[in-house]
Amino acid sequence: MHVSSLAGEDEPDAKVPIYINEDTLIMEFALHFRPFIFDFLNDMKDKFELILYSSLNPTYVSAIVECLERKEKYFVHRFGEDFCIFANLSYGVKCLDFLLGNRNQEDIILVDTTVKCLPHYPDNFVPVPAYSWKNSKDQELPKLASLLDLLYKEQNVTEAISDFR
Repeated sequence: MHVSSLAGEDEPDAKVPIYINEDTLIMEFALHFRPFIFDFLNDMKDKFELILYSSLNPTYVSAIVECLERKEKYFVHRFGEDFCIFANLSYGVKCLDFLLGNRNQEDIILVDTTVKCLPHYPDNFVPVPAYSWKNSKDQELPKLASLLDLLYKEQNVTEAISDFR
């Protein structure tokens, strides 16, 4: 999906208000849903443990997930910038070590727009192009779903991902 401030946005799919202290509105986000997002999430939640991991502020992440999950729960966990390492970078590096306590790395598939946020797990990384909300003909999620369906059947996704490259 595409997330931005409401300023200058044409008819977003949803508006997400961000509050502090539950009653003070501090900003609103415009959300533009990538085509097929809800079909994709419905299909994937039945096959995988979906975890949303973003470098955004956790308050923003929660508000966005709540908007996405108005009708259906998709995500088992959600993590924000408090689970990222910034170390003099302008972007957050996502570290999976805290997830590996009860999961095997060869079972984890990381879908993101850039590998630079996941430098320690290149064998788990499946790229998806960033979404331009002006592209209503975007077909990336059906393509991604086909690949994930193949990976779902694999014993070791890291080996399978390497084979697809």
